[in-house]
Amino acid sequence: MRILIVNNTPSFLTKFNSHLHNPNYQIKIVPSSDEGLQYLRKVSTDVVISNLGKNATVDNLEFMLYTKEINPKLPVILVIHQIEETNSHSMIQAGAYACIDESTSGDELIQLAQRAIKERIYVQ
Repeated sequence: MRILIVNNTPSFLTKFNSHLHNPNYQIKIVPSSDEGLQYLRKVSTDVVISNLGKNATVDNLEFMLYTKEINPKLPVILVIHQIEETNSHSMIQAGAYACIDESTSGDELIQLAQRAIKERIYVQ
């Protein structure tokens, strides 16, 4: 499973420590939306997890929309800092696979990513 994590919040990455060296996962971490989009243009990826905080040049929703321009079927999981149901609903309507709170564990995120990939394969 190839996972791209776009993240500008260093503390968030500690969630993935147990998965970074697992041979079943190829996890690429980039610190900005620009680097994430460059990577997506070059490398086939199964799922994207975006955690762009307030200091990012684009927010999660903008990044997800750019991602969908590159690959409309790519599942994108958005990590929201203070999840609001209406905000989450509008992001899913715009094309996000899921919106989750930043307190979600790394194991739960990986399970969600696996589910997104299985659903993507089933739909194609």
